[in-house]
Amino acid sequence: MAKYAVEEAGEHLQPPPERRKHKRASITILAVCETKCTLSALQKIFQEHLKQIIHRIPGEFIFATNRDKSMCRFTTRGDDILSKSARGERVSMASYGLNYYQHMHNAVFLGCSNLDHDFQGKWRQYAELNGWDIEGFEKKQRAAMNYERCYQFISRTSVRNADTNHLLVFVVPDLATAEYIKEHYFLGAKVECLNFGKVRKKRDTTKGDITRAEVQKHKAIGLKPKDIAELMDMNIKTIRRNWN
Repeated sequence: MAKYAVEEAGEHLQPPPERRKHKRASITILAVCETKCTLSALQKIFQEHLKQIIHRIPGEFIFATNRDKSMCRFTTRGDDILSKSARGERVSMASYGLNYYQHMHNAVFLGCSNLDHDFQGKWRQYAELNGWDIEGFEKKQRAAMNYERCYQFISRTSVRNADTNHLLVFVVPDLATAEYIKEHYFLGAKVECLNFGKVRKKRDTTKGDITRAEVQKHKAIGLKPKDIAELMDMNIKTIRRNWN
């Protein structure tokens, strides 16, 4: 977007050939949410589905979560359930440091970056001032802060070990993350969606309560259902449903 010229580094700067490509291992990517994962969706997952997720993972795994927040104690619940399963080991989301986890074949990344409106507003203004495509810029920003961070985390496993022949299972926050990682890194991977993070909206019962109260008011002064239906311009069945 900044229109910089980019070229591949010279051969003398490249990593060893065996580390430039991922091995063709049997990889399953489990997406927790079908739609974009949010902290609200993660809250539901941490409260209701962590044990179900563990049952889908065949063996030891590394995991990372958001920190505790007022809406949910992500770190605390993660440690209580994922670590105490005797198979999970917490690892920092950050990609720095030496990799001690290439003996593990599974990873659980349950975190997301919810960028606040003030932060996003400043970036949108910056993109606009530079004449960039704002939607395209935000798409790349999401990829960098969520998809790529997730990929860097799961890459700490044996997926970079050319000698491994284990089945690899990676749990990621949502389907968009899973498809991105498959498209850019693991073309032969199998993608499944658990669809655990769907947040149901509470049904608004206010209108029904108001209707019932009005029916009862007219009933109290002696009006019949037919009269009330005509007065309120409602179906007689609605009046009878709120009669008692």
